[in-house]
Amino acid sequence: MISPTPRHRIYNSPASNRRRGNPYFSNKRTDSFGASAVKNTLAHISPRVWLWFFIFIIVALFLAWLLLFSNVLVVKNIEVRGTSLISSSDIETLAQERLTKNRLLILPESRLVVFNSNALKQEISDHYPLDKIQVVKKIPSTLVVTVFEKTPAAVWFEADTYQEIDASGWILALVGGSIDGLPTIYNNGFPKISNKKIDNADKIISFTKSLAPEFSSRFSTIKIKQLTVDNEQDTIKLVPERGAMIYFSTLDALSTQLDRFDVLLRSELKGRFEKMHYIDLRFGDKVYYQ
Repeated sequence: MISPTPRHRIYNSPASNRRRGNPYFSNKRTDSFGASAVKNTLAHISPRVWLWFFIFIIVALFLAWLLLFSNVLVVKNIEVRGTSLISSSDIETLAQERLTKNRLLILPESRLVVFNSNALKQEISDHYPLDKIQVVKKIPSTLVVTVFEKTPAAVWFEADTYQEIDASGWILALVGGSIDGLPTIYNNGFPKISNKKIDNADKIISFTKSLAPEFSSRFSTIKIKQLTVDNEQDTIKLVPERGAMIYFSTLDALSTQLDRFDVLLRSELKGRFEKMHYIDLRFGDKVYYQ
């Protein structure tokens, strides 16, 4: 006798219970790597990018150690070159003071690679008149400061002090007196020194630089005692050892005024120069004397 075929009942779970507890089916995205966009993005980053990322982190940590904590590349030596009128120790002191400061608030300037060279140049320029300043960092621990001093053009005498000055009137150094090869200008008027510079002295310096040698060359029998300035504008007075004081104008050509003086000595004042009080060459062809 054949037994009846058993009937199988098909069980369907309630829709509310389907896929319960499986997060990968919560939004029906079975083919995605993860539920978040960040995980999907990270999954698509290539191994080479990951390699470069970790190299960057290692380099950044190394630089932080090098700049903030290590004793490598710390400035230990300061060399000052090119000084003649200026004391090298003064320049070194300014550099040492710079080493005690920080850059970007946290980076100590005592580290060679962090040291602010431009700031040091500005500080030196504020203290001394120079043509040029160079700051070179020599690995591992040396700072080389090279200065190019201005060329002396004259000696300026004011308030019982002799001071060496350049062609623009900047005071370069205190000196004990006149210097061979440089004209000495005596100020008998109001003080002209302001902020380490002679006010409006460039024309005076340029004129006297030529006056002394040219006058001595053309009139060798008349010895120059002093070249002076006072409160008269654009005027330089030559005081000889004997004879008349001679007034020159810085606005007129020196050679033209010397020609007038030469003609005067050969004509009206021939043999009388030492008896005169002054000769004024400042007004063109009109020469005044007494």
